[in-house]
This record gives sequence, C-alpha cells and structure tokens, in this order.
Amino acid sequence: MVKALVGLLALVTLACGAPPPQAPPVGGPDAGEAGDAGDDGGAPDAGPLDAGAVDGGALAGDAGPPDAGAPNPLRFDVPPLTWAFVPLPETRCANGSTTGVGVNLNPASNEVLVYFVGGGACWNLATCGVGTSANVRRGYGAAEFAADGVKGWAMFSRQEPRNPFRELSLVVVPYCTADVHAGTQVKTYDGLLTVHHLGARNVDALLPRLVATFPSARRLVLVGSSAGGFGAQLNAPKFVAAFPAARVDVLADSAQLVNPAGPRLAEWVAAWGVQVPAACAGCANDFPRFLDHLLATYPGARFGLLASMQDTTLTPFFNYGLDVLGFATATSGVLARYDGTTNGTYFARTSPRHTWLEFVTRVSGNDDTATFDWVQGFLRGDLDRRRP
Repeated sequence: MVKALVGLLALVTLACGAPPPQAPPVGGPDAGEAGDAGDDGGAPDAGPLDAGAVDGGALAGDAGPPDAGAPNPLRFDVPPLTWAFVPLPETRCANGSTTGVGVNLNPASNEVLVYFVGGGACWNLATCGVGTSANVRRGYGAAEFAADGVKGWAMFSRQEPRNPFRELSLVVVPYCTADVHAGTQVKTYDGLLTVHHLGARNVDALLPRLVATFPSARRLVLVGSSAGGFGAQLNAPKFVAAFPAARVDVLADSAQLVNPAGPRLAEWVAAWGVQVPAACAGCANDFPRFLDHLLATYPGARFGLLASMQDTTLTPFFNYGLDVLGFATATSGVLARYDGTTNGTYFARTSPRHTWLEFVTRVSGNDDTATFDWVQGFLRGDLDRRRP
C-alpha cells in the first residue's frame, strides 16, 4: 500500500517543526530529525453509532470508567487526566531501541482519541542517512515524550472550549520508524545502515493494551497529521477488528492518498514491507484504491481529510518535485473519491500549508477556528465537503 539522490533531498527535506506557513519541504510528510527536545517545534464495519452529545464544543462519551471490569495486566494503570508515558517493550524505533505511548485517560468517557504523530519518512540510504525522518537516530522514549511539545497542542487541551476532543481519553503514538507507521521489516541499506521499519508492528503491540484499557469503548477516533495521517488510514482495519463493538472513525490531516509520481510507491512498499489487506486487490500499486477500500468496506465508519491543494511538503515527498499544479490535480482526483459516499468527507483549501492540527497551540484566527469547527462537525457526523 504505502505502496536518491541527495540532490532531491534539497526539495524533500524541509522540517515541519515550526508552525506554517512553511518553506519548501523536508524529507517527507512532516519534520525531519529535529532537535533533542522532541519533534514538535500519522473486522469491518462496527455498525452505526450515535455521534455522542456535544456540550460546550466537546464530544462527551457515555459515563463510566474505560477500565471497568476485572484487573488486567495489559491495562494502562496510570493516574487519570494527566499525561503519562507507558513503555511498550515489544515495540521498536528505527535504531532498534524500544518506545511506548503517551496517554491521558478520562475515566468519564467511553471515547478515545488515538493520535499518530508525523515526522517524515525514509526509504533508501540517502534519505535515511541524512535524517529526513524524526527520531531515526536517537529513538523516542520517556525523556523525549516529557520534552515533546505535542502535549501543548490545542487538540489535546482539556481547557480549550473549541477543542472537540477535550473530553476524550487521549493516546499519542510517537513516530520513530520512518515508515508512516506502516512498516513490518528491518532493512539494511547498501550494507551500511540498518533501519527498523516496524511502525505497523508497533501498532500490533499497542492494540492489546488499548483493548484491555478501554473494554467498553463505544468509539475510537484515529487522527494523524502528515506521516501520522497516512498511518491512521493504513492501520484503520486493525482497529476495527480489535474493537468490534465500537465505531472507528479516521481523520487524516495533510495525508491525501494520492499516487506518487514515478516508482516512489513501489520503493516505499519494498523498503518498509507494507502489507496490503487481502481484500484490497491492487492496493500495493495504487494508493487511491486503498481509500476506496476503506470507504466501501467500513460503511459504519467516517473518513475525513484536511488537505491543502498546493501542499509544499507533500508535493516533493510524492515525487512531484516542484510541480505543485500536478500535485493539486492529483489531490483533486482523491477528493472526488469521497464524493457520492455516505461516510467520506473533506475540507480542502487553496494553500501551501502543511498540517492543520499540528503545532496549533490555541484555536484562534480564521484558519484554525474554521478547522476546529469543521472537525467538530465531522465528529457529529456532518458530511460537510469543502473544496476550492
């Protein structure tokens, strides 16, 4: 599904570690190897489910603790309503070190936000060797999470009245595998550099812990920005299978499933060991077909997209070089696949901006207010499709 020249990296290596507007991109969706303080500045159809009550701009789940029932050693045993980093020994970062997840649990909610962090990608010696993806060399553990500014973003604030996620339990999936959370293999490039592209395997290790922690979850919302947005979409089938009694909705920020130009998709698939669902024929060489698969296979879920038509980070990442118009045309084709469905929607804008949720520390200004209001409507079930 997710299906070098160093000269190309001048286009493809723009760090996304500061708020937009952005200069031309770095090594792929989102940040490159940022500073040591963290890379802040991504069984079918669970059936219909009410969107939940919206009170004061927040989505409220049914009352009741997410960890009800007999004690389970897999459950996240952390204080409520505060951030904690939980190590997961089965996981691996690109350098072979272990990682974990950040959690902030609300015992009063049966709804869960799972956020896939972005941060670039790499797929050969050139892209991996120069650090075009976050945390490839140093990994990501408790110290990195403690220093990471992600916890200060508006989408994780329980005090921000316009934040539609403020009452949910929050789970942050760090990014340190350089494979848009979709890899399944360890790859040695040119006999010189070994990279553990195990993002999908990390999700496999996380899921039993989530099931144990949220046995009565009624909805999970998978959200991701840039590389994390691709991860949220590509891993959605696993979450649906793990939570058959819950609805799983997906919101991808700056992660439109366009086909890359040239052989780039085949390079990604080969480097990361991406595994295509058996039911998704042809998805290994046709990215938009995977979107069609999600929309058709999971009619009880909602799939949303925040996108910029002239995204100056994704354009070179998808091998369009400086051809922003070509990338915009490809994005328009992806938007058309949502049209006519009963569970797909988007908010696309004429803009070079990359990511609309990352790095936003408060909801202010026309762009950010419009974004968060649209997201709130998405969670209610609105099919408010907006495009230039």
